Amino acid sequence: MKSSNECLTRIPLEGTINTRDMGGIPTQDGRRLRQGLAFRSDALNRLSPKDVAFWESQKLRLILDIRSSREQEQFPDVVIPGTKHLSFEIQHEVDPDHILRAPVDPKSFSHLKDPYFQNIVQFLYRYDPHGDMHQGFPRMYALMPLDPVTQEHIYQAFSLLIKEKEGAFVVHCKDGKDRTGFFCYLFLSMLGVSYPEILRDYLLSKPNEEARARAMAKQAKEEGIDDPILLESIYWMNSVDAANLNAAKASLEQHYGSVTDYLHWQIGLSEDEIRSLRNRYLE
Repeated sequence: MKSSNECLTRIPLEGTINTRDMGGIPTQDGRRLRQGLAFRSDALNRLSPKDVAFWESQKLRLILDIRSSREQEQFPDVVIPGTKHLSFEIQHEVDPDHILRAPVDPKSFSHLKDPYFQNIVQFLYRYDPHGDMHQGFPRMYALMPLDPVTQEHIYQAFSLLIKEKEGAFVVHCKDGKDRTGFFCYLFLSMLGVSYPEILRDYLLSKPNEEARARAMAKQAKEEGIDDPILLESIYWMNSVDAANLNAAKASLEQHYGSVTDYLHWQIGLSEDEIRSLRNRYLE
């Protein structure tokens, strides 16, 4: 039996770098995800006409956009004929006791001219007092399962997948690795995929994101960020590491016991609804 690494490859679209079909991923009971029904991706705001034609050929019917409302307003997805575009925001700021309110580092970053990098620096210190995302990023992931808005949106998204009987869906955030990675962790777990297989799928984003991660760190240095911890953190937050998804898994299990319990008692999915999704997406 082929592993998911052999089944899944990046779809070489012109406007995305991290799009792939989850079809072929094996479940623990010997089944597999159907090809051409469940896709994951980075943002669809730069699709070319050729990319749009690809999605039309896949009979795409649902786009689950899990970015923030601000991201969606600033960088709206390209319209794909025949699809419904739906917003299901995934958040990670539910627990203020675990998030820093303001940077504690005494340095001033007022010399940074690019608002994007000003915001990045604020973000880094928000999750770690030293701006170290080796510590901060797992902390951010650990908050995702706990957010009530996220929980409600996950229920809405899964309910929609239950009702949709035809065509494919794609779920995406900005880079297709963090929020999308968490959503796919729940989706694949629900279908009966083992965690090692889910982690393999998650880590397939790493080579896709590597060039962007290095480019972002290089650009940050050119913008005047010279702290080696911050430069490493900017690379890290644009890359992919098992420690991050492991933190989300550990947090979910600590608070809810298991993904099954989480989906039943916190999200609100019934056994019949989960069975329906398995019948739809597994062969």
